[in-house]
Amino acid sequence: MKKTILFFIIFHLLIIFIVNLNGTINSYKVFYNGEDYKPSKIDLVLKKVVFTPFISNYSSYAGTDASYGFYAPNVASQFTMSLSVIDSTGLVIANVKRPNLKQSESIMRFDLCLSMMQQKLGWANSNEILNNFFKVMIHQIAMDVKKDFPLAKTVSVSIYLYDYPTIGEYLNSNKESYILVDHYEF
Repeated sequence: MKKTILFFIIFHLLIIFIVNLNGTINSYKVFYNGEDYKPSKIDLVLKKVVFTPFISNYSSYAGTDASYGFYAPNVASQFTMSLSVIDSTGLVIANVKRPNLKQSESIMRFDLCLSMMQQKLGWANSNEILNNFFKVMIHQIAMDVKKDFPLAKTVSVSIYLYDYPTIGEYLNSNKESYILVDHYEF
């Protein structure tokens, strides 16, 4: 048992080290080389390791995927979900932000699950495997919400990225701003 715990601790710390090393090297080289930056073999190997499905998913769930980079922590993006429950006539029965979660641990896991949408923001090309993963994950969340509303026919799910205001925008308005990242209908 002690060996298993020790292995997990070493593995976890190794993931943190690799993710931060990759972020620091990349941000340093991009800052000093700008547009002329060409990744070295070490950069490519680190990127391959960091973005393997197992490591990427583990680091996202564990919260170790926010690289500190060359200057400062990578400010995490904040996502929110809007679920509209619709009846057979097309009327909105309810608008909810998340399933009916009763325990704080469940709410935290839901928020972590939602933060995985961060991976979608950096995709230059569509990643079919992760697109399917997100679709299944969001479908399950929608069905969980739908079961609480017997008259529900469909659930419309929108994922938004919180658009952090500038200081001027914040002082001039209290209105929150969101950017639509993805939309699903189930």
